[in-house]
Amino acid sequence: MHVPETADEIIFGFTPGQMKFCRNNESQMWQYLVENNLLFKSDQLTIRNLQEKLLLPVILRKNHRTGSIWLGFRIIELYMMRNPGIKMEI
Repeated sequence: MHVPETADEIIFGFTPGQMKFCRNNESQMWQYLVENNLLFKSDQLTIRNLQEKLLLPVILRKNHRTGSIWLGFRIIELYMMRNPGIKMEI
């Protein structure tokens, strides 16, 4: 998703370093979720931990939610790319 004339850092609320980190480490984030069977967990404790603390060792300590925000965005972005007939209202 691209919002013209708006920096990705502003859209996500990330520092430039956090933005770079997400782009460079996305595969490790997914790998951690898959290897630890966290991708399809539905219990509230696991979900809360992933959202608030993001138990991924590769995530920046300054912003624990960086990884969950980034991965959530990527899931929606890929879904929208694969389903061009679906429109999102903002």
